[in-house]
Amino acid sequence: MSSKRAFILVVVLSVNLLVACGSRQTSVALIPVETEQIPTTTPTPTPIPTSTPIPTAIPDVLGAMPTVFEPSDVSAVSGQIVFQITGADVLKAIGEIAAADQRQFLVFYGNIYNYGDTEITIHDVDIKLTIGQSVNTDVVLPSVDLMNAFRSANNLDISFPDRNLPFYPDFKVPAHKAQATVLVYDVPADATLFKIQFFSETPNLSIFVWFETQPVTVHKIAQDGDFSIEFVFDEVEDHISEVLDTEIVEVDNCFGTADISREFNFSRESTVRIITDHIQGVRLRSLIDLPIIGDILRLEILDRFQREEMQRLVESRTEILSARPGTKPQWQLTWYLETISVGAVMNIGDRHYDFTVKVTDRLRSELKSLAAEPCES
Repeated sequence: MSSKRAFILVVVLSVNLLVACGSRQTSVALIPVETEQIPTTTPTPTPIPTSTPIPTAIPDVLGAMPTVFEPSDVSAVSGQIVFQITGADVLKAIGEIAAADQRQFLVFYGNIYNYGDTEITIHDVDIKLTIGQSVNTDVVLPSVDLMNAFRSANNLDISFPDRNLPFYPDFKVPAHKAQATVLVYDVPADATLFKIQFFSETPNLSIFVWFETQPVTVHKIAQDGDFSIEFVFDEVEDHISEVLDTEIVEVDNCFGTADISREFNFSRESTVRIITDHIQGVRLRSLIDLPIIGDILRLEILDRFQREEMQRLVESRTEILSARPGTKPQWQLTWYLETISVGAVMNIGDRHYDFTVKVTDRLRSELKSLAAEPCES
């Protein structure tokens, strides 16, 4: 079985540019170029090591619309309109508005690009957020009240899509222009997977928000196709033995006049455990616990080690033990849980995370003879 296998699905990092209390620059972009340049793919700035590339400034007039949008764009495309997420944050309060119990405020910073020839108007209903993976999940709109509070609390001069009502100013993007915006959603505190419906009846951008990283990062899962996350395991494995239990057995033939033998049946059960250690800079107990990433990792581990979490392990053995007349020999049976430890790398976009995987491999027993117990006269 190959030790290197890329599982096709997700994931690209976005950078968080928010300082929770204080002003912040939001007029940034990754997609546009100067009008004289006509790209065939999305332009990519020079990468900064261990970080998502910092987007370039929005030009006064957009160039030709890119024909390809890379995973690192974290963008949703609808016709000639593009919504791009440039950063994210999660807050428990905005100004004087506190999140309810088991809720939090998810903030997206982004840009909306209009590559068309006519001005467009965008309302909150045009950027719906679906929470979770199933079809029958909650769909929420960006909160106008929260976005107003966020703008006031951070002294931001920025517009955002709001309700399609006469007393709300329209969020307009002129032809061949781009405009920065901020969106705030009230979401469950344990939600990490989201789908965005940008000018679409169905989701056209799926993202995984990794709250455990500092700063919060956004991973593109899918946009009209699949992208990849890759786990690579080291060839060298370390094997660890953990003592689970010991038991003493004896054959008492102190008053016998001939050799005797007894049959002993031993059995032990356990389950497979998968443990992934901490990643530097990431506040989490285990990669295996993360949605999406954990599911992919489980499949990779099954491919490499043929082991699944909570898989039942059973080990049995039968021994015939004997004692001579006038003796009481003893034996010690020790049960071990054998674990494989191997280094691994998780490749996500331009980031590489080193970690260690520990997988329960099997049960093992060892029987050894002890000093015989003296017979009482």
